[in-house]
Amino acid sequence: MTVNYEVEEIKDALSVQRVIFRITELDEEGQSIGGRNNEQIIAEAIIGSPEDRALGSPGDLRFRQDIAQIWQKASGVRTVTGWQLIGGVGAFGSPVTVRGADNLEGTSTDLVRADHRHRLEVEAADDGLLIGARPEINFTGSGVVVTDDDPNDRVNVAIASTTGIIEQIDIQPTDLDVVNTAVETDVYNFTIPAGKMGATDSARFRMVADYLNDTGVGRTLAFIVRLGGTIVYRENTTPSFPAAPARRAFWFQYAFVNRDVTNAQIGGGNYFMSTAAAPATGLGDFVDLSATQTFGAPAIVSATSAIDMTLAQTFRVSIIHSVASTFLSFRRRCAFLDVSQV
Repeated sequence: MTVNYEVEEIKDALSVQRVIFRITELDEEGQSIGGRNNEQIIAEAIIGSPEDRALGSPGDLRFRQDIAQIWQKASGVRTVTGWQLIGGVGAFGSPVTVRGADNLEGTSTDLVRADHRHRLEVEAADDGLLIGARPEINFTGSGVVVTDDDPNDRVNVAIASTTGIIEQIDIQPTDLDVVNTAVETDVYNFTIPAGKMGATDSARFRMVADYLNDTGVGRTLAFIVRLGGTIVYRENTTPSFPAAPARRAFWFQYAFVNRDVTNAQIGGGNYFMSTAAAPATGLGDFVDLSATQTFGAPAIVSATSAIDMTLAQTFRVSIIHSVASTFLSFRRRCAFLDVSQV
């Protein structure tokens, strides 16, 4: 069967470039094909952009040629109104970011809108500090395995056990010089986060420092360790350190453990002070420990404590000079704190 079409200009003079045509499919005898709903009209093609001036009946389609758009007549018979954009440029609203209170189940008005595509951003934070908000989270690292669980409509993230992991939770790499004061002064102060130490976990502290006594006479120190505000070790008066124009190397390490519960601890460690003589590089000359002017405690044991480590607790190390002098200095060079999880 031969199919004929009749093109009829139904409205002109909109502008030089704006003309609406009616395209009608005809049978062999030149009669229009179709029933009541599509009689005579198969499509109206618009050249240019006559915005809302095309006629039509409900169900008719209008194709714009200046912009890739498809409109459909929703209401009104042979009127210029009632057209709805159903495809192409601008058919969907700009992506919206859904977050906050409006994203709660059953209360969001944005999520149910059919005319929007949504970009859902997930906020990722590290210990409460916002790192970023993106529509995708990427898991990396040898201890992380991510799998798609289609039957349960979810994604599974498996993280390797933390048993036996030693985590450095703090490092203070800069100098802190306690000089010209006889008041107790912290050389290290850090708050261990709540729950960081389980019932069988331990913590280890290490500090590198040096000491100068150039006052002309021997001087002493007081040395204090606190956990959660409780003094667990205190040396009120060290031996007298002879005066010398050179600094002495100082090393201190201390460890404590939770005793199968999170609110009972015991600890210990050691500390040493070298002679004032210097090696070729650095501080701390290698000497016979039976020689004079070397000091330290090869082993110390703390008092027991009952600090609740499910809460945030401060770990502090402080010193007290015997006198205040600009020639008397205890200088922390660096310090760090590790937690071992078992």
